[in-house]
Amino acid sequence: MRYALSSNLNWRMESNMILMDQTPKFGAWEIKPTFEHRTRWERRLDRDFLKSNNDNRTDWLFRNRLGFIAKDKDGNKVVVQYQYAYNDYWINLDRDAVQNSDVTLLNWEFKIDDWTVTLGRQGYKLGDGRLFSSLGGWGNLGRTFEGARIRNQEWEFAGFKEAVNTPINREVFTAVAANKNKAGLTSVIYKSDGKTAQTTSHFTLNHLYKQKDKQTDVTLEGAVQSGRVNGRSHEAWAVTANVGYRPHKNLRLYAEASISSGGSGPTSTTFDQIYHNSNFPFGIGPLIGYRNTKEYILGACWQPNKKLKVDGIFSVVELYDKTDGWYNFSGAVNKRFGGSFVDPTGNSGSKVGQFFQLEVAYDANARDSFAGGFAIFEPGGFVKNLVGPGTVNQTWFYLQYNFKF
Repeated sequence: MRYALSSNLNWRMESNMILMDQTPKFGAWEIKPTFEHRTRWERRLDRDFLKSNNDNRTDWLFRNRLGFIAKDKDGNKVVVQYQYAYNDYWINLDRDAVQNSDVTLLNWEFKIDDWTVTLGRQGYKLGDGRLFSSLGGWGNLGRTFEGARIRNQEWEFAGFKEAVNTPINREVFTAVAANKNKAGLTSVIYKSDGKTAQTTSHFTLNHLYKQKDKQTDVTLEGAVQSGRVNGRSHEAWAVTANVGYRPHKNLRLYAEASISSGGSGPTSTTFDQIYHNSNFPFGIGPLIGYRNTKEYILGACWQPNKKLKVDGIFSVVELYDKTDGWYNFSGAVNKRFGGSFVDPTGNSGSKVGQFFQLEVAYDANARDSFAGGFAIFEPGGFVKNLVGPGTVNQTWFYLQYNFKF
């Protein structure tokens, strides 16, 4: 069975999990049923930036999630969620379908003094989720983990393996130790991957700093990695800076710059994005990972009321090291007609391209919500040199409907 690509959109996910109005009580337990249905249509034109190769793709995606949250007065909580997802798609005139049925959440949460413990299959987000997040509101399957998490007001410890994801690698084990302090959130992430031919085991030291006042906000995040990747010595890093300004309470303007290391030498220097999740609307996002990348973004978020939200961004994308590849959201090198987007000689340059995207979300009422988006990616010299004559823009758009009760 083949699976579809999964990824993330934080603000959409918040509206996808719905609690029913009624809360039945069974003895000492209160049980809240949860249900969500989502339908989305997507269209992507010239996915490989080559007009002569007809690889235009249309997707119809459907997803149902059904479960419950049970709580008692002693602080115990049980979360169960079952998901059925279906993707019917066409590439040119070829039609295929992908479906998945799984228990995405199955966990027990309880208290020990001032500590909260969660055991089982669960969602997880570290800080803003740039390096470690299960938030998968965009992908049809989403991503959840299996393991244990314990936390209080200052400290957090967790150990996980993937439970649901596409593509999934159950040989990866990750552990997190994090501390909230006056300077922000400091964390250490350990990752080992038993699926690689040789040893992959490394540590990431990450720090997240956030400051906000009435009109401005600043987010700074930096990470360094050390260890081994497939038997090679691994030393890598990544930094991100985001500055926002609110000229009006309903409008946020922002600029962001992020750089993640890459390289092709005897030492592994390509940053491992671990379980990366973008903080922006998804848009053209599947093409852009958080490794060997320099990305510069100007954006605006307008939310005139609780029902309507409009997001627009303009982004310029470059390679950090032009002898390394252009990686996608899943951490793999992007594919092109006849090969991959990588030039070991570096002769194709580092200018990947630029894109603009606009997305609108509207909550009509407590049960119905709608969303739509458009993006266009203009390839730069790196893409043009590898694709050759006939290089064109890639275009993407979608419509989405959520029903909840």
